[in-house]
Amino acid sequence: MLVNILAALAVSALLALVIWLLRGHMLTPVRAGEDLRLTVVVEVSGSGEGLEAAVRAIAWLRENGTLPCEIEIRGSGLSEAARETAEALARDGRAEFIGEGT
Repeated sequence: MLVNILAALAVSALLALVIWLLRGHMLTPVRAGEDLRLTVVVEVSGSGEGLEAAVRAIAWLRENGTLPCEIEIRGSGLSEAARETAEALARDGRAEFIGEGT
């Protein structure tokens, strides 16, 4: 019985490893040419719910080489909290923040 449980755990671990490795192959890197610059524009307004998570996800793709791009946050009608989040992301170097009137 113990052998069956250990075998099932080993098979589960192997399956999880295969899925993890395949996930990396599903994200095909974007290739930018010499004269090509990519910019991801994140339009945000109001409370900006999910702004930080979205920018962090795009930054993760940029940092691992999957999506070589600049991130630009464009805000209009932002709440104070959303503006602070956007400015903090810009200070961290994750994105450029273009707010109202700029």
